[in-house]
Amino acid sequence: MNDITNDAYGLPDKETYNALKRKVHPGIFGAFKKGISADKARKIKELSLHEDHIRNLDFLCYFPNLKSLILSSPELSNINGLQYTPKLTCINLFSNWPEEMDLSPLAKCPELEEIDLTLGFRNFSSETHI
Repeated sequence: MNDITNDAYGLPDKETYNALKRKVHPGIFGAFKKGISADKARKIKELSLHEDHIRNLDFLCYFPNLKSLILSSPELSNINGLQYTPKLTCINLFSNWPEEMDLSPLAKCPELEEIDLTLGFRNFSSETHI
């Protein structure tokens, strides 16, 4: 498989692309790589991202063998990309959740053992339910 590109055929969001590139290709040599190796992305089992701009999890289609996901992003509003990670056993999402967040994509992860959905970038009342 070819590299994952930073365009409409790969990951169009440049900030998300660069954050993932740093994770898939850590170190100084990754900074000079033109694309993200799709083969290497498929082998990743743990992913931890702390990025302010990630709005959705669609990029997970490149990480089908992921077992653990930790993501902190105040803009996350859609978790539909979880459908691509059936092997996921642990998920920790820290975000400003929309009032009516669709959590049904969690059902696409039958091996989930640990779920932590934290509301953390804004104040909320005791009546807020996630």
